[in-house]
Amino acid sequence: MIAAFTLNVSIDRRYVVQNSAMNKVNRVQECVYTAGGKGLNVARVIHALGEPVIAGGIAGGDAGRYILRRLDEEGIAHHFTQVQGESRSCINICDTVTGTQTEYLEPGSPVSEEEQERFLQDYDELLAKCSVLTISGSMPKGMPADTYAKLIERARKAGKPVLLDTSGAALTAAVASCPYYIKPNEDEIGTLTDCGVDNEQLLAEAAMKLHKGGIDRVVVSMGSRGALMACSEGVFRGQPPAIKAVNTVGCGDSMTAAFAVAALRGLNAEESLRLAIGVSCASALNAGTGGFCQADYEAVAPGVQVWRVEL
Repeated sequence: MIAAFTLNVSIDRRYVVQNSAMNKVNRVQECVYTAGGKGLNVARVIHALGEPVIAGGIAGGDAGRYILRRLDEEGIAHHFTQVQGESRSCINICDTVTGTQTEYLEPGSPVSEEEQERFLQDYDELLAKCSVLTISGSMPKGMPADTYAKLIERARKAGKPVLLDTSGAALTAAVASCPYYIKPNEDEIGTLTDCGVDNEQLLAEAAMKLHKGGIDRVVVSMGSRGALMACSEGVFRGQPPAIKAVNTVGCGDSMTAAFAVAALRGLNAEESLRLAIGVSCASALNAGTGGFCQADYEAVAPGVQVWRVEL
């Protein structure tokens, strides 16, 4: 089983508008509400891929209860630490005329030290039940930057691989704890390695540097251009087929979910990257935030290209 953790869950609200503008009333053409947070998107995709998954993390208030009800409706098992503060909302505004997507992300309510201790107890409980873990997204206020690093260390002592998808100080602090997987973008990997990454060859060298530092899978996210991965089998580059994306929010989460499934299934590097690129591409064809349609995956998967990069 895979445990997918989200410490900062949200109600994701996608508003479809036409020619939105500041300082005026904007009429929303369509609303899509999703139980969100990066780890929930991960759990949803793992579920769609047919593997057992349980979602965990922190949820609070009426918003948190709404999120858990939605997970129940989707048939996704969950075990969240309930806290007093209200879970956040995140808004994605999709303008069908300009083709732009604008996001407004709330920070999340503070979590007390007592609530953090209860979460650690729940984390250890799920840790004992699962074979693979994912930890995704930001942390609520009040949680120290090294929280993810400590969670990874607990998992490593238990012999469980952790796939981490976060950014900023939380990512920097966690790298030293050597998670199984990280997914920095092109700017982040330059910061993490203190290396120039002006071209794909330099990106490959930076990714391999992190891998040699103890991270099994270093995946550099490159948006519509796909991804680059460094691992013990070498460096691989993956490219998706050209598509007309409907909603790109959550595509990175779909990639993380696919790599978690690949780890659970014991796939090799090329197979893992091919699956991840295909699932992420299919996710971009889905109007909802996170998730994908099996028919879309079957349509795009044959067009995924993966090749080895020589250093």
